[in-house]
Amino acid sequence: MYHQDFAEIEYEECRGIVFGAVDYAKNLGFEPHFDFRKMRGFIEADKPYETKHKFGKDGKPFYVEGPDDDVEEIMQILEKQSPTKF
Repeated sequence: MYHQDFAEIEYEECRGIVFGAVDYAKNLGFEPHFDFRKMRGFIEADKPYETKHKFGKDGKPFYVEGPDDDVEEIMQILEKQSPTKF
């Protein structure tokens, strides 16, 4: 385990991170978790956003396996997007 410091950011920057990540994932073929619909109103989903952040790592998607992930399905989706292995 490692120590990670947290930084306070403005609300609009946070919105940009959340919606930028959702858009990035959608472009790869992934949809947000179904619970995402429940919180969209809290972060003003209908309002435009800007993000100054880049997603992925070194210009490619970066996958970290979660405890409930179907790794084979996820890798199939990612491989459709790029001919190179991740």
